[in-house]
Amino acid sequence: MDLALDLAEHRDGDGNPGGIRGAFLYATDLFDERTVEGLAERLARLLDQVAADPTARVSEFEVLDGVERERVLEGWNATERDVPVRPLAELFDARAELSPDAVAVVGAGGEEWSYAELRDRSDRVAGVLAARGVGRGDLVAVVLERSADVVPVLLGIAKAGAGFVPVDPAYPVERVGWMVEDAGPVLVVCSEETRGLVPGGVECIVWDPSAVQAADAAPAPVVSVGVDDVAYVIYTSGSTGRPKGVAVTHRGIGNLVSAQIERFAVGADARVLQLASLSFDASVWELFMALLSGAALVMADQDMLPPNGSLGTTAAALGVTHVTVSPSVLATVEELPEGLGTVVVASEVCPPSLVERWAPGRRMVNAYGPTEVTVC
Repeated sequence: MDLALDLAEHRDGDGNPGGIRGAFLYATDLFDERTVEGLAERLARLLDQVAADPTARVSEFEVLDGVERERVLEGWNATERDVPVRPLAELFDARAELSPDAVAVVGAGGEEWSYAELRDRSDRVAGVLAARGVGRGDLVAVVLERSADVVPVLLGIAKAGAGFVPVDPAYPVERVGWMVEDAGPVLVVCSEETRGLVPGGVECIVWDPSAVQAADAAPAPVVSVGVDDVAYVIYTSGSTGRPKGVAVTHRGIGNLVSAQIERFAVGADARVLQLASLSFDASVWELFMALLSGAALVMADQDMLPPNGSLGTTAAALGVTHVTVSPSVLATVEELPEGLGTVVVASEVCPPSLVERWAPGRRMVNAYGPTEVTVC
């Protein structure tokens, strides 16, 4: 037995009751002596109360003493943090105000946008969308290829007061069509190449980033957005095989980022790789981790990422410091650069062999969470 308690009644020489004595027998590789002493003290405390009032209900007896109760109810639960509870657009603009010249986005070709430049680009996007009638409470689907230009589009949608619905154009045509039709967006932002994926009858705008930058764009609208408004919609695979849209509000975003900054050591010098499919909630996780903490979001081309390219080579070439990756992808990696100091695994069970291989010398976190709770 890992833990056993033996109790025996004793009598004196005259046969009168002499009390009950007992002993614990315990496995020392599971319990230390003080732990077992605590069990004995609690049992004695409980029995004293029972003996004092045998008619009392079990729920009235106290197992813990005052110090233990305070530790359990107060000390261990003292987890409050000051976190910003604000809409996504406000969180980003506040960060841009703090570090306007810091690098916000790194493109696959090495181009870099500062926080001030990204703020300007996203403001322009918001102005274009507002001119098309997009406003608070609307949804805008984004069917664009992976590139740095996707980032200001997502932020611009938030600044227009709407929620974004990221749709990976690499998904099967039927799945893309289902997601767009089911979400019912007021507008779809697409490219010439992805326009054919948008179901007929759905209003879309073919996005030309260079034209938007060159034009005298309308100013970003001033929209009052509530933290319980929808920030984005992510489509899960669905237990029935049919994807299900989960509408996530702004309320949890600041809390998520505060936890990321603290637990993953995300600072201004961090470079977060955008690895996940845009339709997977890990892409939102990456976006927030970088752009709401003052770090840089690294956008690599698809041919640089698994299964087409090497994660290790890409991370080394682009100076990546933080990556979130599924264990199945990590299992195919042969080498990771020393500068990659934080590896987060998620979405699947992580085999101990991967931890043994990749955790030494870096921060490795096993994270998981459903989309409904703001990614994690």
